[in-house]
Amino acid sequence: MHVLKKKKVKDFILLNGDTIFDINLNDLIKSKKKNSLGSVALIKNFSNKSNKKLNSLKISNNYLSYTKYGQLMNGGIYYFKKDIFKYIKNKNISLENEILPNLINKKIISGKKFDQFFFDIGSPKNFLKANRILYKHIY
Repeated sequence: MHVLKKKKVKDFILLNGDTIFDINLNDLIKSKKKNSLGSVALIKNFSNKSNKKLNSLKISNNYLSYTKYGQLMNGGIYYFKKDIFKYIKNKNISLENEILPNLINKKIISGKKFDQFFFDIGSPKNFLKANRILYKHIY
């Protein structure tokens, strides 16, 4: 994202390349709360794996927060205001490991839960399953 910081970017949508999440992007945009820097598309946490980034989340007072027994996890689709660049240093930095946890703790990121089709193709095993699962989803 630090490359975008150098450009004259307005508000934008950011998508992870290793997830398929069939949501209405307009609903995500509308979910951003007035004083937040953006909104994260959330899905029910179907995995108990602790290595998942941004899991154990809940929506509290319209903003994201962490909780030990959170039912939601990051779906890999984001809508951000250009002001998010104020929180990004000019270096390689992880959105999911460094930037978003900081902003969630400051209570300036909102979220919206979606129940649509979600599939993570970020592992070799899931990538191989994708063809079969997507075929079933489409047909």
